[in-house]
Amino acid sequence: MSGTSLHRKRLMALRLGLAPDRAWFLTPILLFITAWWVIAGLFYIAIPGSAETQSDLAQTYIGWVTERGIGFACCLLVVGLLHMLKESEEGSLVKQIPAYWQRHRASILHAAAMLTLAMLAFASFMVAYTTIKVRIPEIVPFVWDDTFAAMDEALFLGVAPWRLFEWVYHVPYLLRGLDLIYDFWMAALVGSWAFCFIYRGGDTARQLRYCLALMLTWFVGGNVLAIALSSAGPCYFDHVSLAQPDYYAPQMTRLMEAGHINALQTQDMLWQSYRGGSLGVGGISAMPSMHCATSFLFALMFGRTTLTRWLTGIYFLIILFTSVILAWHYLVDGLLGAAIAWACWWACGRLPMITKAVFPAKS
Repeated sequence: MSGTSLHRKRLMALRLGLAPDRAWFLTPILLFITAWWVIAGLFYIAIPGSAETQSDLAQTYIGWVTERGIGFACCLLVVGLLHMLKESEEGSLVKQIPAYWQRHRASILHAAAMLTLAMLAFASFMVAYTTIKVRIPEIVPFVWDDTFAAMDEALFLGVAPWRLFEWVYHVPYLLRGLDLIYDFWMAALVGSWAFCFIYRGGDTARQLRYCLALMLTWFVGGNVLAIALSSAGPCYFDHVSLAQPDYYAPQMTRLMEAGHINALQTQDMLWQSYRGGSLGVGGISAMPSMHCATSFLFALMFGRTTLTRWLTGIYFLIILFTSVILAWHYLVDGLLGAAIAWACWWACGRLPMITKAVFPAKS
């Protein structure tokens, strides 16, 4: 790229109030989301839902990411206050705030702008993803569940994987803890996405690679393969199985006997929405597991030291087995999800804008 062209891009970025490397970071992400919206629009035209329902879908995700964005901003505020205390040598914290603001005003405003963009971008691609996901049963019925249940059995020589964890159902506090960890996954997902938008002290190309791989994983796994391998999951097996509808009934009974489990309430909500013909928030799709796919991406992105490799690796395994324990997924859902995540990470690592030769130096 010529120096004149690079200078023009940097000048444009500065006029937009963004650092040059952040402008380069945002461009491919916004292009990906735009293309996804076009595809989702075609699905909406082919299988229309009400405009009110689609509007509710957008409002729900915007509200949802706003809550998490505020939470993430509060975490950043705490970190900033701790940093301020570390820098201050004397005087009260209140007296240090104006001085800290003057020294770091540009960085704080930049972080606030990037956090806002991160939340809007995340909400946008989730709306596109869900617009397609909720239409999956209309395109391909749930016909793969018996096959995936049989594959799970074959992996463990005739034993359903959930039975290996049958002891967990007799420890309600452990089961509820796993249920909470499974729910925490979404906070980790949003946090990792926002981190890549905000943090400027690391490898910008790697952060862009993660964001693109995350979206590609959601599109390929959560939309394309979810249509090709349409399945509902063990929690809905009795509704969709053609061969042995009561196969997972003992597991569901144990979950119900454990008391308050968030997963059961969400599963019931999604099924009632599906039975009611709603094309709004929700959608049922088991294969592949996006929980497991994105958790594996966490390990690929953040597992750069021995400690973080262990932490992210253990977290992935917890999500993988918890998805089986809570009857969300077949084990093969999680294994395929991890394989898709690795393939998307590999592919995005070879895009020209990721390489050091093309990506501009930090300003």
